[in-house]
Amino acid sequence: MTALEPVVAGLKGGEDQRTDDEVLKLEFDGPIVRLTINDPVNRNRLLPPVLRAIPRAMDKAVANPEAKVVLLYGQPDMFCAGATREDLLSMAKGEFSSVFADHCIRSPMRCRLPVISVMQGHAIGGGLLLGLYCDTTVLSERSMYSVNFLFYGFFPSMGATEMIPRRLGTPLATEMFLTGAQYRGAELRRRNAPLNVVAHNEVPAEAERIARKMAGSPRLSLEFMKKHMGRHLYQATDEVWFEEKRLQDITCELPEVQRHIAEDYWARDSKNPQGG
Repeated sequence: MTALEPVVAGLKGGEDQRTDDEVLKLEFDGPIVRLTINDPVNRNRLLPPVLRAIPRAMDKAVANPEAKVVLLYGQPDMFCAGATREDLLSMAKGEFSSVFADHCIRSPMRCRLPVISVMQGHAIGGGLLLGLYCDTTVLSERSMYSVNFLFYGFFPSMGATEMIPRRLGTPLATEMFLTGAQYRGAELRRRNAPLNVVAHNEVPAEAERIARKMAGSPRLSLEFMKKHMGRHLYQATDEVWFEEKRLQDITCELPEVQRHIAEDYWARDSKNPQGG
């Protein structure tokens, strides 16, 4: 157990004591490990059981000597909808801190093995951060992707202001941050985001193909390459973490932030899951 896990369990919503197996499927297939966020009733939101389960599953993958590559799946229509409305409201009131979600969100980056996010479904807010902290991503042309922090009016955190520009390019990332808008995968591809974007039904197969190619290399070589290629992102997100958190705390005190969360969380729900 890590230092943050008991704190995560004690957050508002910590009474949700579902086990890891109830919210996450873990499958070992030779060198390939598949983690599937499996909480469709809650739209794969970042509830405490999910926040606990993902890092622990990453640790289990690393502990298996046969494992070489991790695939992180969501549901076909929803990769991860991010935070709940209640947790966003609690954060705006100073009762909840994104520090607790960080342990999960950045776990793909911290994992010693390469991690591929299979973002066939929508990925919103913290859900998109989780997917983009993976080493390689595969997106669906038709699904929606959003860094929606400013949609509600508060500053992003968890290294987002360093990671998103590195993954998508600074001009596109800046626009996504400032507008809080949702973008289909096809639009991100048209805007030259350096990501794998394929037809919706082809996302799993493309991710599996990439994983198999990676698994052809020795595990130690993969670990060395991941650590070497990711060292700058790791350092950069650590360096901005506290300043992001400070700015988030300030903006969460703005009266209109609580109003936006309370009134607008479900605003686009009839068309697309907004999430947080």
